[in-house]
Amino acid sequence: MCDDLAATMANLAGAGASFGPVHEERWGRVTVMTISGGTQLSIYQPSHPSPLERP
Repeated sequence: MCDDLAATMANLAGAGASFGPVHEERWGRVTVMTISGGTQLSIYQPSHPSPLERP
């Protein structure tokens, strides 16, 4: 989970990660990141309030 998917993708691309297309889902924006060795991880920017934020 990240606050700004585009910025996170740009930062991680500088470290060698590559990304699939960004998909808009009802709960946020999501993409698949591929890192060295071919490991794939999903990352997303939620469009809902974060459960980690406290009032």
